[in-house]
Amino acid sequence: MNGKQIVAKAGGAVNYIDKHNFKVDVDYIRYANDIKTGLLQAVVTDAQWSLAAGKILEALTLAIKQVEGQDVLDDFKRVCKEFDYVISGMNGGGS
Repeated sequence: MNGKQIVAKAGGAVNYIDKHNFKVDVDYIRYANDIKTGLLQAVVTDAQWSLAAGKILEALTLAIKQVEGQDVLDDFKRVCKEFDYVISGMNGGGS
């Protein structure tokens, strides 16, 4: 899976967890944790997607922590905005 694909997969997982108000089952958390390895690989090996992969990895990690009962919602929202900014810049948008 290339950097773009793993970032999209992780983004889907983050959106799913957020959409379900951080109430997902253990199997979904296991699935989300499994995505982290691919994201780490993209951070290291995919120059084009490295920054986006790092930001979505941070968002995914915070989403999982929120599911597990840690109060990291403000950090999660901040990182999601940072991820959106990175992606916007990659698409020629930027702010």
